[in-house]
This record gives sequence, C-alpha cells and structure tokens, in this order.
Amino acid sequence: MKNWTIKEDLQLVAWFDFVGTVHLSRDLGRSDQSIKDRAKKLKETGAWDDLKAFKKAEFKHLQAYYEKVGNKSASEEIQMLHPFSPEHGMADEGDEA
Repeated sequence: MKNWTIKEDLQLVAWFDFVGTVHLSRDLGRSDQSIKDRAKKLKETGAWDDLKAFKKAEFKHLQAYYEKVGNKSASEEIQMLHPFSPEHGMADEGDEA
C-alpha cells in the first residue's frame, strides 16, 4: 500500500466534490475505494477542514498577488480555475475573494 502525500491529499480535498472518485482514481493512480477511505479518514480527523482552509487561503493570496502586480489576465484565470474560487461555489458564506 502506497502512503498518501500532502500533494495527493490537497488534490483530493480540492477536487473530490467536483469530479468524484472516478476522475481522481485516474489522476492519482488509486482505487475508488482507496479515495473514499482517505476522504473519510481526513474528514474524521479534521484534516479535511485544515486542508480546505489551506486551499482557500492559497486562492486568496494568489488573487491578491496577481491584482497587486497588475496581471489582470492571471487574476481572472485564477478566478476561473482555482477549485476554491467563489466561481466554483467553494467559498464559505462570508468569505471574500
């Protein structure tokens, strides 16, 4: 059994609700059941919420960076592509992009 990496956990948290286990299974090279089990473990331990908060903060900081350096196209791109962008409905109520 292969250990999960932080990179895989972040990808799981970022995309699990959007693409489900079939796509993640292909992308991560893991079985559907392995993905479900990992998601369950992360949620039970509270790590899911920690990783979700990390991805939300990442989005906010990237957005602020692109706006500050005047890269409007990158700012708009991150808004469209980042899984925790308000565009994808992953921001909690009260969150500001």
